[in-house]
Amino acid sequence: MRIPVSLSLTRSRIAAVCVGALAATGVALVGAGGASADGYPGQDEINAAREAAASQASTVSELDAAVASLEDALHDAEAAQLLAADKYAQAQGDLEAAQANLVTANRRADEADAALAEAQSKLAVVAQAAYRDGGDMGQVGAVVNANGFEDAINSSEAMNRASDEMATLVQRVEAAQLVADTMRKAANDAATAAADAKIAAADAYDDATAAADAAEQAVKDADEVRDDAVNTLAELRGTTVALENARQDGLAAERDKKRRDDAKAAQEEVEKENGGSSNSGGSSNPGGNSNSGGDTSTPTKTEDPKAEDPKPEQTKDPEPEETEQPKPPTTSGGWKSSAAQGEAAVAKALTLMGKPYKLGGSGPTYYDCSGLTMVSWKAAGLSIQRSSQMQYNSTKHVAFSQLRKGDLIFYGSDRNPSKIYHVAIYIGNGLVAEAARPGKDSLIRGYDESWRIDDLIPVAGRP
Repeated sequence: MRIPVSLSLTRSRIAAVCVGALAATGVALVGAGGASADGYPGQDEINAAREAAASQASTVSELDAAVASLEDALHDAEAAQLLAADKYAQAQGDLEAAQANLVTANRRADEADAALAEAQSKLAVVAQAAYRDGGDMGQVGAVVNANGFEDAINSSEAMNRASDEMATLVQRVEAAQLVADTMRKAANDAATAAADAKIAAADAYDDATAAADAAEQAVKDADEVRDDAVNTLAELRGTTVALENARQDGLAAERDKKRRDDAKAAQEEVEKENGGSSNSGGSSNPGGNSNSGGDTSTPTKTEDPKAEDPKPEQTKDPEPEETEQPKPPTTSGGWKSSAAQGEAAVAKALTLMGKPYKLGGSGPTYYDCSGLTMVSWKAAGLSIQRSSQMQYNSTKHVAFSQLRKGDLIFYGSDRNPSKIYHVAIYIGNGLVAEAARPGKDSLIRGYDESWRIDDLIPVAGRP
């Protein structure tokens, strides 16, 4: 009798898989074998200002410089705080993704196990029949005992069909076993990734909490030192503390104007690199509160003066930069969202104003900056990633002259896209809605207000 080549090459494999299939179905074969407080960002500036305020030899110019340096201290402390918070948001996003992958991997592994059990069951039925017939796996006895040539041919053909069926079943079991093993390994890997992500999120939360505590201490220290310095200045200049505070406010306004001019120059540089802008659908003057084109609606909500402490929002006096800063990507098209979705995202964001900030918060009670923008865009029917850095990396970048409602505005230390720590959603007329920082409620403000103007990334992100 001719045994099919495909079967003869896999006889040992068939035997092994058949034993496994029988064992899997519970059939036994007869004869079968068996952050410290004194080291947070901004502390150096605070210490220097304290020494200047206490020194009897300090001059007016030195004390003025000391007061200005406290803006740097606040900037550094709060930027570190928000950067740590964004790292936590990213770790939390990784955790959520890992947990989702674990659920999917386990489901697929269970499906693969079920398919393997079914294939083994079918093979076991054939294997049992072959075993009862003497273990020849192909009913050779039917050929030997055939009555005449015709019976022998018919028996041989039946044997070949049975052999081919056996080979096919074996291949199915082996394939099912491979898939089941692969899916189970994927499930185990997903479980490990979820556990690692959970640890990373916990570590990031601890870092963010420590940074928040440090920033809060820096604000208190800077306020105290500034008061001392102003008192000393009032004595040196022979004036009152109230008048000296007014003078310091004037100096701060001059520094703020320079920062705004620098930010505007950075935006114009992006426009220049892109050969100008067609201003498709955005405001022609989005940086100001008077809008000369495009978006003409006026938000009904305004910033709550209690929601933002004006002193921490002061900005640092920019120093000459000797090294070239990384340039952000140029304006690009191909975004997924529509203008109507941007409007819907803004509408959702406005309902979240006044909500308290919490690290990792994404509703319904607490929000962090990227949690607020993520939830706002989800309400518009579009999923965006979890952290501000991830949102910047995954959106299309548009020039500020092209801003439309719903675009995301980012802030990163020294305008460096690799150091982004905060995101807000543009609502029109030069305003953004944002979850500001720990200890504050979400609010509306001009995107070019506060010390963050120093760190304003000169392109926006459009989902």
